[in-house]
Amino acid sequence: MGVVRVLGINKAGVIWLIIVQSMFYVVPAVITGILLSIPGLYYASNQINSAVGIQIGIYPTTNALILSLGLGILIPIISSVTPITEALKQTLVDALDLTRS
Repeated sequence: MGVVRVLGINKAGVIWLIIVQSMFYVVPAVITGILLSIPGLYYASNQINSAVGIQIGIYPTTNALILSLGLGILIPIISSVTPITEALKQTLVDALDLTRS
């Protein structure tokens, strides 16, 4: 973070940087999870149908998609609070201190 602060990014820029970095991990993971849920639901549907005789859908419902997208974005934003507060607590001198790394 020290280099970023030397480049002149303000506190709002640091917050934005940390949130954008977390979204670069979240968006592909959520999309992959949703796509992998389709074969998982297909397998589960076949197993439940053969065991109990109840047919369930092989595609995620709209509520499941909204919930997964919402939680997939909300949880990383909430978990970014600690790194953001730690980054904002540091002074520029502390962030550039080479003796402690």
